[in-house]
Amino acid sequence: MYRVLLVDDEEIALVSLRCALPWEKYGFTEIVTTTDPQWALTCLKEQQFDAAFVDIRMPGISGLELISAAKQNNISTFFVIVSGYSDFSYAKEAIQLGALDYCLKPITEEDATPMLERLSARTLPRRLSHDPELISSLLLDHAACEAWLNPFLGKHPCVSLTALYVRSQELMDFLQCADGFSPNQVLFYSPQEALLIWDPYAQHKEDAYFEFLERFTPSALMISCSFEPTAEAFQSAISHLLMEAHNRGEKETRLVLLSTGSPEMAKYFAGLLAYVEEHYNEKLTLADLSHRFGINYSYLSQLFKKHTKKSFSEYLTTLRLSHACRLLTGTKMKISRIAEQVGFSDYHYFCNVFKRTFSVSPMRYRSEAPDAKEQTDHEAI
Repeated sequence: MYRVLLVDDEEIALVSLRCALPWEKYGFTEIVTTTDPQWALTCLKEQQFDAAFVDIRMPGISGLELISAAKQNNISTFFVIVSGYSDFSYAKEAIQLGALDYCLKPITEEDATPMLERLSARTLPRRLSHDPELISSLLLDHAACEAWLNPFLGKHPCVSLTALYVRSQELMDFLQCADGFSPNQVLFYSPQEALLIWDPYAQHKEDAYFEFLERFTPSALMISCSFEPTAEAFQSAISHLLMEAHNRGEKETRLVLLSTGSPEMAKYFAGLLAYVEEHYNEKLTLADLSHRFGINYSYLSQLFKKHTKKSFSEYLTTLRLSHACRLLTGTKMKISRIAEQVGFSDYHYFCNVFKRTFSVSPMRYRSEAPDAKEQTDHEAI
């Protein structure tokens, strides 16, 4: 469930620490040991560890220096200092650096129990990102996305990652159960929505994993797909998941498995176009849609060109002018009011765009329309 790194320059101390404590009882099922503190620092930078137990005195890099270097590199691992010295100055410095605890050798199970309980209780919340903007930033910022993906890869070649979107009124219950399948990251999208990311080394069997998901189908919408561990593939896959979720009913509960690779986006893009159709007269930008639908800005721009043969601004302008034509020929509404109704805040700009598109002014278009109807003035609308 959780990963822990044990660092001590004495091999016998590592064996003792590894065997003396009930790690699995508190969820620490993957334990990595090393006598090289420099390698440990590299390992912490490149991989994700929930906790690290480090000896305070080691050649090259001390435990305190290791914690300080990790802090400088924004490593979120919980640290516990292990020492053979009951020196208060060491303990004080360790606490100032953010170490969770300071333990004296030899550590017994009785002494370690409170510490392991506290460490386990803090590990799950640390894994959960409570920043709803994180997903948007990963979808919009290529460099940030690459940096975020790096810890998944470590030193191992990685063929694919798995993403699972969950929407449920019982989200926290779901996440507590999912923790048994060791998701590497849980990202909150809203109070009832989350994205879970697994790497290929996640410790769960496929059959058990899907049995777990099926248990929640009566109460959750779950959408899963796999993707290559690149920023482009991540952004495309997550955009696909969010678009799929957006196009499904708020109360729908089921398990959806999306195909691996480049998804067919046409039917999902239709949901976005429906939103634009409904809100065309509001202030809309491609950036607004990008954030609302969780789709990378550049990728969304490509979708518009692929599916509409127009840029977003061209598509929106065409849509607004189409509605303007309907109002010109179907009502007696003032032209300035029509401009405002279809989303143009500047009347003169509206007239210029209209004439540039139709080669006639809005007034002439109205007067020459063969099917112009006599209708009540809608100025009060």
